[in-house]
Amino acid sequence: MGSNDKQRNDAKEAILTTLLYSDIFDFPLTKEELWRFLISERKIGKEEFERELKRLSKKKEIKNQESRIMEYQGYYCFLGRESFIKTRIRNLPEVEKKLALAEKTAYYLSHIPTIAFIGLSGGLAVEQAEKHDDIDFFIITKKKTLFLTRFLIFLLLEWMQIRRKRGSKQAENKICVNFLLDERELFWPQEKHDLYIAHEIVQMRPLFERQQLYKKFLKSNLWVSTFLPNSTDSKQVVVGETWHTDYYTLRFISNIFSFRFFLVIIQKLQEYYMKKYQTTETVTQTILAFHPNNYRVKTLTILRSKCKKLGLLTNF
Repeated sequence: MGSNDKQRNDAKEAILTTLLYSDIFDFPLTKEELWRFLISERKIGKEEFERELKRLSKKKEIKNQESRIMEYQGYYCFLGRESFIKTRIRNLPEVEKKLALAEKTAYYLSHIPTIAFIGLSGGLAVEQAEKHDDIDFFIITKKKTLFLTRFLIFLLLEWMQIRRKRGSKQAENKICVNFLLDERELFWPQEKHDLYIAHEIVQMRPLFERQQLYKKFLKSNLWVSTFLPNSTDSKQVVVGETWHTDYYTLRFISNIFSFRFFLVIIQKLQEYYMKKYQTTETVTQTILAFHPNNYRVKTLTILRSKCKKLGLLTNF
């Protein structure tokens, strides 16, 4: 195979694999999203990418029906999956409402002085949401304040009446803080360096940061480029970067609870409560991860199966 043929084949495999990944979530992609989340072992040039995308969209050139993709109103998906484009367009007003609520909530949470970063994760981060969905937050705390921060978040979300409670079936517009990370633990564990985690990291939408914590987090996890080489090219603006965060009541409360006596009590009470319900959750001194539905293994298994059907290589 010549170099041109190899480049063309690499671009084809990358585009198809990326669309297969999004297809698992019934989610069509814009050209820009397809480029940003392109799954490939190497960087593929923009012209090369667009040329192959155009070719894959032409009926005459693609004999294999399963490999044929289509474009509608700026969104791409596999042929026969067009209904999900209409669904995404229909959900756009709901996405805007939830994004506004997420930014408003992040504004209030940013007044907690022990919060170093607030990121929007889950489907809403990539503008995939329906009316009944909740809103997922990823939070990085200042060192040695993990349990104190979670406690203060709990109080604030309860006051705002938007906390998603354990086992609650009514999750519409509720805030679920399903991942808290101590700033000492920015590098993701080596054993979880895979495509799913890489995707979760790069698709996160930053809402607030202190002392450039978000940039430090991305810099600590440059390994994501081995799965998503174009993801580091995207510049993301932290919405709340210039927010005024001197909310004195919360600052006063956090200072009171910062005494070691209170810190120990707060941590022990939370550990006791979480232990009663712990299943797949991760609870350590630097990580609190709550996964009521852990899709990581399932997603990668489905993707490998889909790739195998199309004869695509799988290294994730």
